[in-house]
Amino acid sequence: MFEKKKNTRVSWNYLKKKHPDLVEDLKALEQWEKIKGSVVEAEGIGDYSIVCLTAITEVYKELKSRVEYSIDQVENLNMRLESVRSEYEQKYNRLEKEIKGLEDRIEQLERETLVLSNLNKVLPRINELEERLEYYPIEVANKLKDIYEEKIEEEINRILQERLKELEEGLRREALGVSVDLAKTLKEIQSHYEDILRENYSLKEEVKAKNRLIAELKQKIATLQKQLETVEDIEKELGKYREAIDELTSIKAFLTGLTGTNDTEEALRKLKEYVPRTKVRQLVEETKKLLVQIEELKQKNEQLREENSKLNRTLEELMKGKKEEEEV
Repeated sequence: MFEKKKNTRVSWNYLKKKHPDLVEDLKALEQWEKIKGSVVEAEGIGDYSIVCLTAITEVYKELKSRVEYSIDQVENLNMRLESVRSEYEQKYNRLEKEIKGLEDRIEQLERETLVLSNLNKVLPRINELEERLEYYPIEVANKLKDIYEEKIEEEINRILQERLKELEEGLRREALGVSVDLAKTLKEIQSHYEDILRENYSLKEEVKAKNRLIAELKQKIATLQKQLETVEDIEKELGKYREAIDELTSIKAFLTGLTGTNDTEEALRKLKEYVPRTKVRQLVEETKKLLVQIEELKQKNEQLREENSKLNRTLEELMKGKKEEEEV
């Protein structure tokens, strides 16, 4: 008499037939076996809401694990960058101290070179004086000879002649002694001058070597400054990646609202408190390696965005199926 009402309740066969993409997305989850077990239970009790809750819970756990991994990667990268910055700053300070010491040494060498330059100006005058002293005894002897010859011609007095001879011999001995002492002194001055010239040459060579070393150190400082600029650019890129993590956090809050629980923010807070911050044992040796790691993190963030978008579509379809079931 009455037409039998057609059964339109949601079943697993209904989902596979009407929503095959939704089923494939569920199978792609890591805990698919657990969700499949809930399907058996749901068929037994005739209520598929348990499948929906199980899928949402597993999606939440998977997102939680991925967010935790992303946060850990960013923290580790921050620690590596800070370590590299500290190492470069130490090297830069050490090079500055070495350059300051070299500059002080160069100033000292310049002062010594100035003294040698002044000595070079004095030495020609010393040589001139030496030449004059060499001819002085001869001139004196010639003058005395003329005087004594005139005296001898005027007075042929034996006593006077002997005294004049004694005087002449005394003067000659005195002049000869002065000449020997002066020659010895001038020879010592000449030897000292040669030593100073050799020292001056060695000091100039040392100044050249120090100048070459300073040029090399300045080149190293310029290289370190470029590397520090590269590190700053990397930090700017990390700011963009933190925005991606904030986006994942907002998605997680959205899932918390879907589950009807109010403990999501508290769970995130506790998660942030217990995020492992182990000290990285090996420091980053080259900035290029950091750039490669950042590029990998960028690709992972893009992959997470795609997966999150896919999971959102899956959840929306689950909720839509749940509403259709409730309406039936």
